[in-house]
Amino acid sequence: MAELEADALSATPVVVPSSPGIAAAADEAREVHRRGLSGRLRTIDVIVAVVAASGPIAAVGGYIPLIIVYGNGSGAPAALVAAALLLIVFTAGYTAMTRYMTNPGALYAYVTAGLGRPAGLAASCLAIVTYGSFLVGVYAFFGLITDDLVQNTLGGPALPWWIYGLACWVAVSVLSYLQIELSAKVLMVALTLEIAIIVVWDIATISQGGAAGLDLGPFTWGQFSQGSVGLAMLFAMGLFVGFETTAIYREETRNPNRAIPRATYSAVVLMGVLYAIAAWVLVMAVGTDQITAAATADPAGLFSTTVGQYAGRIAQDVTAVLLVTSTLAGQLSCQNVLARYLYSLGVDGILPTRFGQAHDRHGSPHRAAVLVSGVVLAFLAVLVAVGGDAAMIYAQFGGLLFYGLLLIITLTSLAILVFFLRNRHLEAGIWARYLSPGIALVALSVICYLGTTNFTILSGGSTAIAVTFIAVTWGLALAGAGYALVLRRVRPDVYRRIGRNS
Repeated sequence: MAELEADALSATPVVVPSSPGIAAAADEAREVHRRGLSGRLRTIDVIVAVVAASGPIAAVGGYIPLIIVYGNGSGAPAALVAAALLLIVFTAGYTAMTRYMTNPGALYAYVTAGLGRPAGLAASCLAIVTYGSFLVGVYAFFGLITDDLVQNTLGGPALPWWIYGLACWVAVSVLSYLQIELSAKVLMVALTLEIAIIVVWDIATISQGGAAGLDLGPFTWGQFSQGSVGLAMLFAMGLFVGFETTAIYREETRNPNRAIPRATYSAVVLMGVLYAIAAWVLVMAVGTDQITAAATADPAGLFSTTVGQYAGRIAQDVTAVLLVTSTLAGQLSCQNVLARYLYSLGVDGILPTRFGQAHDRHGSPHRAAVLVSGVVLAFLAVLVAVGGDAAMIYAQFGGLLFYGLLLIITLTSLAILVFFLRNRHLEAGIWARYLSPGIALVALSVICYLGTTNFTILSGGSTAIAVTFIAVTWGLALAGAGYALVLRRVRPDVYRRIGRNS
């Protein structure tokens, strides 16, 4: 038991050089860490980075209609409130553990500290699959919406989706290579404009009384419990993608022990309020009795249509432009997260240590960012070569994103609970120590089960594709755990650095 606790909980893995090779590896790891990430992000910058990852306009226009169609109809606002409350419960334990974690590896480090190095490496593989699938899928989505903007709003020519996707890839690749503050400024502008147009639409619709007057019925239990509550929660959880990545910016944040918990809570509350109100306004704009049929008939265009109806044609055109910038901002935020996961693996020695080095001037994980860009471009090239349909690519890889995110958060809930059970001497209240992660674990496990059994709906694909995606997700996680066990036997110096906390 003592050996297991030492493996799972060692805050700073101690490497005892037993050979020149191990000594050299230890020296290299220390030198890599010395050239760590740098930045002066404020709490608001971290909030912006994680909220931008969800792409507010894309979430309101693309995913809230799916909650209505596949979930509980007019009860979508209540489902979003329930999802936000569940994540606030999770965040209590998550932020309590943050005080004892100094590794910017985010959930990879948390799972390692709670469940051991094999589980931690499995979590890192899940994170890479999750955010990698997001990047691949949303480049296809970016191509679709940009082509629609160019043709229908600007009167331009029709072009293949991958041309616009490639342009987005170039912009994201360049910005992720540079200093994090530049990305923060880009994301701040994009997010401010997105929220502004959503608020304008909210106010315009409410001031006009919607389609048949305003009522709070969509927030009641009766409307929440209609239809498939499980699927509604499944899609609702997906709208909060990125909230858990606050800790990955730890090395680049001012006063991270205070900023990271504040940013995590603030991001969840902001997204919860923004999306729940937007879902309610959407229901009011169409009418409680008509919303399910309208969302089923035109899920992708429903938001834009109601913007034009209540806020005017100019607002509708602005929304079309902001949908494009929103998607680009989400891609940039996601690329930054994934690059920092790979950077942490490079520092730990799981990947070649050159990927764990920061740029001398920008202080960014530039090599890890280049690796992400290269792998994603290769995937896109294969999909284009085989004639992949952009809409299907987006739906299928988006489903993988939702599913992977749920698995990671569920695993982290277990890790937090075990961490505090094994470290009863650490300062934390009963709520944050036991009740928060325990409640989150039970609720998230149920949603994960629903995600597994309904993955065909979640991914918009066939049963064969659903089974393949689930098998790949679990297979890579198990491969990560297996590789950790191999390292424990053949490279103990690298094994001890998994989930470093320095």
